[in-house]
Amino acid sequence: MRAGFILGAVGAGLALVGVARAGHEFPFYPSFYPQEITVEALDAKAAAQRLAKGTLHAYAGNEIAAQAERAKIGSVTALGGYVVATFDRRVPALADRSARCAAARGLKDALGEGYIWHPYPVTPFHADYLHHADRAEAARAAVTAQKNVRLRLRARDAAAERLLHSPPRANAPADGELAIVDPVALAAQASARYNGWSGPPWIRQGWFYAFLLLAPAVTDGATRARIDEAARRLMHADYRTLEERIDLERSLVALLQSGCERVVLGYTVRREHYGTEYSQGVENVGFDALEGLASAIFPRTVKLRDFPWNGWLNTAVPAAPASAWNPVVGGFGDAFGRLVWWAVADPAFLPSPHGGGWIENRVNASVEKNGRALAVPEDAVLPEPGSGRLLPVGRGKTAASRIVYRVRNSAFHDGTSMTAADLFYAYAFAAAWGAGAAADPGVAQATALARERLKGVRLLRVETETLASGEDKLRYEVPVIEVYLDSGSGSEAATVAPPWSTLPWHLLALLEEGARRGYFAFGAAAAARRGVPELDLVRNTTIVGQLAGLARELEERAYVPPALTRYAGGEEARTRYRRLREFYAAHGHWLVTNGPYVLGRWNGTKAVLSAFRDPSYPKGLGSFNAYAVPLKAYVTRIEQRSFGAEAYTETEWLERLGRDVRIVRGSFATKLAERLTGAGAPPVCRYLLVGPDGAVATAGAVHADGSGTCRLEFGPAAGRKGTGGYRLVLAPVLEDAAANAPIKIVNWAF
Repeated sequence: MRAGFILGAVGAGLALVGVARAGHEFPFYPSFYPQEITVEALDAKAAAQRLAKGTLHAYAGNEIAAQAERAKIGSVTALGGYVVATFDRRVPALADRSARCAAARGLKDALGEGYIWHPYPVTPFHADYLHHADRAEAARAAVTAQKNVRLRLRARDAAAERLLHSPPRANAPADGELAIVDPVALAAQASARYNGWSGPPWIRQGWFYAFLLLAPAVTDGATRARIDEAARRLMHADYRTLEERIDLERSLVALLQSGCERVVLGYTVRREHYGTEYSQGVENVGFDALEGLASAIFPRTVKLRDFPWNGWLNTAVPAAPASAWNPVVGGFGDAFGRLVWWAVADPAFLPSPHGGGWIENRVNASVEKNGRALAVPEDAVLPEPGSGRLLPVGRGKTAASRIVYRVRNSAFHDGTSMTAADLFYAYAFAAAWGAGAAADPGVAQATALARERLKGVRLLRVETETLASGEDKLRYEVPVIEVYLDSGSGSEAATVAPPWSTLPWHLLALLEEGARRGYFAFGAAAAARRGVPELDLVRNTTIVGQLAGLARELEERAYVPPALTRYAGGEEARTRYRRLREFYAAHGHWLVTNGPYVLGRWNGTKAVLSAFRDPSYPKGLGSFNAYAVPLKAYVTRIEQRSFGAEAYTETEWLERLGRDVRIVRGSFATKLAERLTGAGAPPVCRYLLVGPDGAVATAGAVHADGSGTCRLEFGPAAGRKGTGGYRLVLAPVLEDAAANAPIKIVNWAF
């Protein structure tokens, strides 16, 4: 953890002051640094002026106007967009694959400034770029002059047109189209965000971005079949070794590029800005390599420089929200909505901001997968498709994986306590609205993977954890739940169907009744088909008003959904609906979650979020500081050994100088000597050895020792004496910050 550079005495989840109890302070401060977060819509000029004045702390947009005082402004960089050319195969000169590929290689000098030449669909911003770095390097070097074809590309929009030296005249024929594809929007097409479930597990992998981007343009049936099979195997973990997996990824990307019908020419970089001046700026500004500031990590790390904790954080985006504030499925799809959602919601897992996987947030997971079928206990339950009833699985059922979760419960914003009923109802709701006659296409799509692979859920026990300080104690209920799946591999399996719900069951039950009565649809597709609005718990005043009367009716009935009759009673239901109505009376909306912030005020272009400092919330200051600044490690020397190689590294770390923080680079041994405590973990050397035929001979990940040295054992490949033509691709990675990690590629011979 890197909490020390902000507060020397702050550990993960601990702070110097906290929730007042018995006339003094308890040393745990739930939620994160700002006590209040404002999100508003501002254009670039206004944002620049506000940043310079110190009345705006962060702007989740692109370049700001020149009026900003650069000395007071810091920036973060994320993947801005893919620069993509799609060729018209009806043009005679482009009918042949080889002609299209040659034409694409000749476009480097045909485009102007504003993009980075990178004719490969996996970029350095993707955590799995290491698996493709040698091929991307070769693609960048393979530039040809356009001798026979002078391409006339038509820009899809103004941003793409700025890259063209000479766009064709209006109504003139074009050879193809140039576009800049937003990676956030691209991933959103295949994302599966449902009530605190995020995914699919591979959503952040570069090969999957390549698949989404290029597969729709492939017209050859045989090639498309091979593409789909490779993607299927990757999604189902249908491989035996890491080497086989990497070869699958590389072959998939090669197939996607083989026809040159749509080609990636490079990418743009999105620079987002924040104020750095003391005391009106911020520090510890976490961001995501793919999503920038409008991401889950930002509200969990950002800290005002003149407050050791608390403070009023002001953020902005270029436009007011357009996407529905729908917490069930999809929704919150624009930058404004994402900033709000990631503050008020608290998923089971968070996307690793500079990695390809997931960070455990509200659950701890232990995966059991031993290559043979696992028996599913008879008393485990499985929701019935179409009804959601939780039925025993019965005898003779098996699964491929067993995951045991320890769930960190907490209170919801309406003051009700989270129980196992809330966890189980997430499964019941997905089954009821994801299948059957009443299925909602949005819920069906978002939950398809979970419903396909889920084989059983069982509550093992409820434990109590205690956080003590002297005579004071905070106690947490921790349900321990096992989940059985029919496939999955490692940590990816844990994210498929975790026992988690960011919405309380009584709110879900209220929304179900509203959908049945036709007030709204859960997903945008069903809303358009049925001619009703999409669910919006805040901004659609008609829906908000309709739910008020319905909540009173359910309270009077003490309504418990049929799936929960074993887990909740009438009196509890009546209390829950009453608390929910009291929350609505106080806040004017129904956006109740168990997240770190609660939506306090909203006026159309501005949202104000208040920290939910309830002591039951299990995360506190510093919990995610390790991910705030993506520090790097570097390979300084590689020496061949009989077992393979030794790689020597240097490491970055943060050092505070008065009010400022700087990045220092040196050997890991020096870091240990200078910082005897809190030195963090040494880098992990991720590597692959590529054979002369382009196949991966061996791959792995090795922790560096106390001197920063990684011992790379090449296994069977090391016995090929006198063999050359290999390439070693190596990147030392700190704290899972694999995106933009410095990569070393060297020729290798045995």
